[in-house]
Amino acid sequence: MKKMFTLITICFLSFGAAFASGKGKAISSLKARVQQVGGAYVLVPTEYCGYNFSPIGLPDEYQVEGLTVTVDGISYQERKTNADLEIHKIAVDKDVMDQLALRNIAYIIKSTSKQVLNY
Repeated sequence: MKKMFTLITICFLSFGAAFASGKGKAISSLKARVQQVGGAYVLVPTEYCGYNFSPIGLPDEYQVEGLTVTVDGISYQERKTNADLEIHKIAVDKDVMDQLALRNIAYIIKSTSKQVLNY
């Protein structure tokens, strides 16, 4: 009986996780500015889209006030004006990279690893 209950619980949790993971909205080529608000970094889109994004996976190197980035990822609405953004790819322009002496022009972030692209 205990094994059956455990099996049912695991199946229910797996199904719930799979269902919840489909709730995000794909974001592609979003231009945004990095801003620090209350000790945390947020991405503020350069064109109004109704949200400020709390980035998940923002590289330390890109945590620079005012840095303009281009982001691909999955958005999960959290509140009316804020949404979490799971970053899959983030990049800066070449001239910004040189001006700020950043090490990498782009990051591709997978769920288990971080790959750095350098041009």
